[in-house]
Amino acid sequence: MPPVAISWLLLSSFSAWQSLDVVTAAFPVGPNRFLGTCLDEAWVTQMETSLGVSSQERDSSGRLVRPFMQQALKFPRYRVDDPRTASASAFSDSCIPAGQTVYGADQDAEGTTRGEVNGTLVMDMCNWDTHALATMVLAIVAGEVV
Repeated sequence: MPPVAISWLLLSSFSAWQSLDVVTAAFPVGPNRFLGTCLDEAWVTQMETSLGVSSQERDSSGRLVRPFMQQALKFPRYRVDDPRTASASAFSDSCIPAGQTVYGADQDAEGTTRGEVNGTLVMDMCNWDTHALATMVLAIVAGEVV
């Protein structure tokens, strides 16, 4: 199968999966529900085996040679303090235009709450499927690594 066909197949599968979440939850469920589940210990072991390297190898100064080949944290390491998101009404239902979606941190897996926006990294998604997919992937990677 050509790479373009595979890309479209993955994109359409992702869109269908995302649509299912929107239908079954009060709020659309964001990618942060995967926090700490993608880059787990099994992933580290798999990368070490397939690349023939060690995640614990250190240089002469004692620093990790591969600092990003580590298991992800189960909690956020950093907080982004931004006065624009500190307001209690920011990203509330009354401030979000109809048809727009906001994913917040600590949103439950069922989508019963929107989650918390204050102190998080805010990323914008446009209506293009490729941008939405890229933003979702970036959100997962940022949540896992940062």
